[in-house]
Amino acid sequence: MTHPAFEQTNRRHVAALHLDFDSYVHRQTGARHLHFGCEDTNNAFMIAFPTLPTDSSGVAHILEHTTLCGSRRFPVRDPFFMMLRRSLNTFMNAFTSGDSTAYPFATQNRKDFSNLLAVYLDAVFFPTLDPLDFAQEGWRLDFVSPDDESELMFKGVVFNEMKGAMSAPSTQLWQRVHSAVLPDTVYQFNSGGDPARIPDLSYEQLKAFHAKHYHPSHAIFMTYGNFSVDEHHEQFESLALSNFSESASQLDCAIQPRFASPITIEDIYGVADESELERGTHAVWAWLLGRSADVNTLLEAHLLAGFLLDHGASPLRHYLETTELADAPSELCGLDDSGQELVLCCGVEGTDPDHIERLNDEILALLSRQADQVVDHQTLVGILDRMEMAQRDLGGGGYPFGLQLMGRALPGSLYGGDPAALIDIDDALENLRRRIEDPNYMGSRIAELLVNNPHRVRTVMQPDEHKLQRDDELEKATLSQRLAQMTETQRREIRIASAALEQRQDEPQDADLLPKVSLADVPKNLPDIAATQVAVADLHAHQYRVATNGLLYLQLVVELPALDDLELAQLPLFCEYLTELGSGAEDYLDTQARRALVGNVGAYAAASTSVDSIDVLNGRLVVTVKGLKRKWDDLVHNLFEVIDAVRFDEIERLKDLIAHSRVDADASITDRGHHLAMQGAARALSAGGYLDDLWEGPANILFVQNLDRTCRDKAAAVEALAQAFDRIRHKLLCAPWRVLVVGEDEVVSATMEGLVTNAPVMGRADEFRPFAVRHPESAVDCAWVTNTQVNFCARAYPAVVEGHHDAAGLCVLAKYMQDGYLHPAIREKGGAYGAGAQYDPESASFRFFSYRDPRLAETLGDFDRALDWLADSNDPRRLEESILGVIRNLDTARTPAGAAIHAFYDELDGRTCEFRLRHRDAVLTTTIDDINRVAQQYLRGHQGATGVVTNASHKAEIEQLHLKQVKL
Repeated sequence: MTHPAFEQTNRRHVAALHLDFDSYVHRQTGARHLHFGCEDTNNAFMIAFPTLPTDSSGVAHILEHTTLCGSRRFPVRDPFFMMLRRSLNTFMNAFTSGDSTAYPFATQNRKDFSNLLAVYLDAVFFPTLDPLDFAQEGWRLDFVSPDDESELMFKGVVFNEMKGAMSAPSTQLWQRVHSAVLPDTVYQFNSGGDPARIPDLSYEQLKAFHAKHYHPSHAIFMTYGNFSVDEHHEQFESLALSNFSESASQLDCAIQPRFASPITIEDIYGVADESELERGTHAVWAWLLGRSADVNTLLEAHLLAGFLLDHGASPLRHYLETTELADAPSELCGLDDSGQELVLCCGVEGTDPDHIERLNDEILALLSRQADQVVDHQTLVGILDRMEMAQRDLGGGGYPFGLQLMGRALPGSLYGGDPAALIDIDDALENLRRRIEDPNYMGSRIAELLVNNPHRVRTVMQPDEHKLQRDDELEKATLSQRLAQMTETQRREIRIASAALEQRQDEPQDADLLPKVSLADVPKNLPDIAATQVAVADLHAHQYRVATNGLLYLQLVVELPALDDLELAQLPLFCEYLTELGSGAEDYLDTQARRALVGNVGAYAAASTSVDSIDVLNGRLVVTVKGLKRKWDDLVHNLFEVIDAVRFDEIERLKDLIAHSRVDADASITDRGHHLAMQGAARALSAGGYLDDLWEGPANILFVQNLDRTCRDKAAAVEALAQAFDRIRHKLLCAPWRVLVVGEDEVVSATMEGLVTNAPVMGRADEFRPFAVRHPESAVDCAWVTNTQVNFCARAYPAVVEGHHDAAGLCVLAKYMQDGYLHPAIREKGGAYGAGAQYDPESASFRFFSYRDPRLAETLGDFDRALDWLADSNDPRRLEESILGVIRNLDTARTPAGAAIHAFYDELDGRTCEFRLRHRDAVLTTTIDDINRVAQQYLRGHQGATGVVTNASHKAEIEQLHLKQVKL
């Protein structure tokens, strides 16, 4: 029976997802509720509001942060981060996009769900919005030195976060493209906040924005899982909605008026030095299509983007990958469906301004030719099959499926569409399957939506080696002007506000004001996921018969052989290119086109440090295949041919791929700077740490950059790489292997028959030598210098393997220090976007880190001071929260397929169910004495290895810290 405060407005059974969709409206306020009812125990909640900025001050983003800093019912300074520690959540966060802000969480525990719901609803509807929280999270003025008033600086978490985010050229380009395509809408503004505009935002504007946008009449409540909808309604009503009446104000996100003719935008982005000017230009073409809330328009746009851009054999991507006028396709290539209207982008990076007109002509000519051609029907069928697969795919469990569904349905509610239609797409897909039977269908879509669409923008961004300096000088000039205009009273107010904020940050918080779960709420046992082994040739297939919603997952797991140092460095590229090259007699275009009809095919290498020995690595290369279960036969065939039949003789293709890898590596630096700093710091502490750096860290980026330069200058270098890849392939074909099969019962049985037929392709030979990695050289503290406006700091200490009796204590110690000292010192006081500590079993190391950090030496000092703080800390409540945090990570909620795959690799690496229970029990029984003992044994008095990712302006500081400077 529906709660009397709510009226049901829709009900639909979504057969493809095995759930019931129900929508409701709150009678008194007009608040909307979407409920996805199913048997999944990982229950999820999200509340979203349209947030429509009128400038680039980042008001919606700063408000998102500030609402989570205290509320009417929970008047503590930091309830969001405190609840992260007092919860068994499987996900907690908040997001701001171009036109909305959302607050999601997920948990498997009913008590925990109620606790989090109470805190979230109080945060959004009744936030404290303390001016000091606005100063901490948003921006504030402060003196550079507390003893010297001669220089001002901007501080604030969001201010520094956005400095880091806007360091990436791709982020600047994305913002510039959307501002140009949608100039008369909210999307013209930087919703995260332009660092140059953030200081324009006042506290009064923040409060007014909350009052206007965060009313229940604008709110969209969403719930997912097996908890009763009536219970949700009762809580929504009692915790929030009964306090409100309907708001008279309406929030409308304007539709962009269409252009009469295409336009061109030119801009610049900053680089560190002249060496980055050559072929440093980005160029993107963008078309405005239709409404994202209309399911037919949305799916048609995805079909169009899939045909043109999905893979190397897609006509437009093929051109962008192979043109001599640029190094690689742009990161922005594809369909952006994140806003009210769809934007299709294509483009390149690594080009020159002189090439733009020719690129423009060739792209438009290609589209015109495609509009006049008949497209192969099976190609379009394959794209629609992949769209069906994406709908059915529950994911592996990293981001809860319930929250994925909410993200798909949200545009329907935000933009006046049908949210149910956006998740129940079977009818719309079937309609598209009928429409593509017309041989002229795709050509007509290309003509109407692209060739003859005047709403097209060409955006060109050129590198400028002086821009970073000009921006820095402009900020300093702005601060100097403010300082010069200040009265003594205003200076005193800054000192008073700074002291008040520091006092607030140091005030003890009454955590008992917040709800919590305790160790008594932690499940005692772990789910046992059993596999069946079946003989295939002379080895075994491991099969898991679980619910996969119509998908089949296959993985070929090959033991890594002995590799020399160069082959080790080449292995990540070998894996990346395995599925990008031709197979057998086919060239790469034919192979990619054929595999696109089957499903997703990929490959990667991994090496897991033994749970018993720091010197032993369990290395493997994994070929992954995933697709609709009706295609099991083709999936099996593709699983085995990837290694066996790959062609390394496509030299021009290899040269293109190397350039693409270098572009991708360069673009990734600022997004994962803290990971790079940690990987670089830990590289000499163990064989696992060395390999982590070589495959994913700074060493990998340097290797790819050097390889690209060499292959540009010497044609023989590409030939040499191809020969090296073939040697690696030969070694793999001689290695032991096994197969993982995850699917529903009937398809697993059929798949096993196919495996028996195809398995003889893989052989074994006596020449196989097992994988081993030499002990790394001694550590050198490093600063990797790149284009970033903020810093990423790390320090690493050698520790123990996961099977050691001290591993549990190190896990808890990391959480204890992160929550108790590092977060307050580095994030709240220091202004970094994030900071923490972690025990990493793969590198057998303990690591400190900071993320998007305005400081460098001071943060490294905070890492040391954390140990001093620990010596004086004895907090049983914080210990329990730290244990809960570790258990939360150990008990990650996964989909049935994700859980099966994870269980397989746990068993393979010696993490049996008994091992994991033993480690879990050790975590649950960790004491204060334990964490002090492991800190004393592994951290205090030991020389940690330091790594930072920073920019050239910190040269003096780098030298003072005795860090080796390396340019990335």
